[in-house]
Amino acid sequence: MRRFTKDYRKAVVVLPSEEVKQAVLKEKGRFENIFASWPPSVVMMWPYANEAGALQDLKKVGLKRFTATFDCVLHTKRHEGTSLLYLPPSDPSPFSDMRLCLEQTFASLEPRRSFNPNIRLGTVPMGVAVPTVKAIEWQPQSFEVARLHVLTQKEHGASFVITDTIDLV
Repeated sequence: MRRFTKDYRKAVVVLPSEEVKQAVLKEKGRFENIFASWPPSVVMMWPYANEAGALQDLKKVGLKRFTATFDCVLHTKRHEGTSLLYLPPSDPSPFSDMRLCLEQTFASLEPRRSFNPNIRLGTVPMGVAVPTVKAIEWQPQSFEVARLHVLTQKEHGASFVITDTIDLV
């Protein structure tokens, strides 16, 4: 059995193409953003399970590339009277399959009862979530998911940076 520690300053993510990233940043800038240190991304694993050898094992799995489309903005209730605005993929199954592969590769990663892949935009007061979502003129955006990235936050409050990449086949 692998030994591991949870690292809250690391995550495995899918980063969108530059074009999609810029469209997301345009919308993200309009909201209170508790996710400011995170780049636009689909978080696949956080906190990161520091397991010796697991990342190398994941690189050998041969995860398949796919195209992801994000075609609408949704919201969900958060704590303290706020709503999270986010972009769900039109087809979450490739992300769910990838998450399952992560769970199987990182022995310490606890299976999630539900996995909601999305790109987070920010938070708004709960009472304005519906009109805010309706006011966003989001155009469907697609990109090829060709790699996973490990993001690391060097110090609390700093932006996350890419520290490792896993190419998909």
